[in-house]
Amino acid sequence: SQLADDRVVEDFVKSQGYKTCKRKGRIEGFIHGTGHGLGLEIHEPPWISADSKDVLKAGQVVSVEPGLYCPESGGVKLKDVVLVTSKLPCNLTEFEKVLEV
Repeated sequence: SQLADDRVVEDFVKSQGYKTCKRKGRIEGFIHGTGHGLGLEIHEPPWISADSKDVLKAGQVVSVEPGLYCPESGGVKLKDVVLVTSKLPCNLTEFEKVLEV
């Protein structure tokens, strides 16, 4: 079991020089949780966020969808569907991620 905490993503975003803050009345940076459970509803527990107390368990299917938003340049949100296993997570998303600017 693993606590559904997204601080690893938040720490990575910060290490790359992106701050999460309010500037000119707008929130920017890493402004929402990393993901959530998928099942009978589109958005359901377990919640993957800094304030989540949920625990990931083998057999759960979750979205992993970190986003980074910068008013000057736009935003990006990557979405994967992941099966939680007793060992390593299994990414069920096969779509290739290629960033072209």
